[in-house]
Amino acid sequence: MKANASAKRKIRLYSIVFLIAAMLFAGSYRFTARQPAFAWSPVLSTYTVKVEKGYLALRRKPSGEDSNIMAELYTGETVVACPIPSEKDGYRFVYSPKVHKVGYVNGNYLVYKGTYDESNLMYAKVSKNYLALRSGKETKVENETGKLYTGDPVVVLDRSDSTFWMVYAPELSKAGYVNRNYLVSAGVSTSSSGVEPDFPMAFPPGSYCDYKWDSDATDLLNFRMEVTNYSNSKTITAFEVVYYGTDVWGEWLNGEDHFYAITTEKTVRPGETVTTDYMPINGRSRLDRIYAVIRKVRYSDGTVEQDYSIDENSFYYWDIDIEQ
Repeated sequence: MKANASAKRKIRLYSIVFLIAAMLFAGSYRFTARQPAFAWSPVLSTYTVKVEKGYLALRRKPSGEDSNIMAELYTGETVVACPIPSEKDGYRFVYSPKVHKVGYVNGNYLVYKGTYDESNLMYAKVSKNYLALRSGKETKVENETGKLYTGDPVVVLDRSDSTFWMVYAPELSKAGYVNRNYLVSAGVSTSSSGVEPDFPMAFPPGSYCDYKWDSDATDLLNFRMEVTNYSNSKTITAFEVVYYGTDVWGEWLNGEDHFYAITTEKTVRPGETVTTDYMPINGRSRLDRIYAVIRKVRYSDGTVEQDYSIDENSFYYWDIDIEQ
């Protein structure tokens, strides 16, 4: 049994030059809340405005100039928090249902209310290329701020327009407009519709990650995640995951240009979700966050496909709260 397991799980330490930029971006900011061994959640939080007097300003930029004010929010009104990297100095990026706009507010005047309605979670579904996330409703190239591919989740914020809906894209940490005709609800399979994604396998929204270690004497952690085959008709027999870990300071555990890569040999049918083999990583005592991306798959006919579009937004991450 041990020999078979060794043959099915191939691991090596990589030095991948083209991914260094992704590492630099991924380590540049962090969420303050720690979560135990789960991927990011596409469910957003709602807050109630509470001010002693006057109003809470909704601003274009995270700064206090009067010229940045877009709207006035009053005690009791609700906003939806949409976390983005540029939040700073206590400002929160939020969506206001009152004025149908996103902007910055002073987070000191927000009181947690609850989770945003999960029925607003939808998925991109395109027959080819990508669904553009835009800064405005016009279909101009200069309005594009991000790319959404089949299976990518979005949280719908505003449905008031007949064509362009305002959404928050958790994987991009951005809000913007998309063409609603290329969204499907959480209950509709993106693979059953006949639409083939550009790359067939990905970590599904909310992908679970669990971990274990062989003994307390080692500093080696073994972990695994859920993965989904989003293909409509292609069965996958092997897939490669590239991953790395960071500590609480965002520092890499294995050097600035080193990644682990592991191949799991497992049959994954169209639309099926499975777990990876356990993947080892050194530095259990310092590990705070795990990043991973699926880079290569092998189909049942023996052909191999590699994702050459990997960038800083491709890495899925899990905040790890390890009981030492």
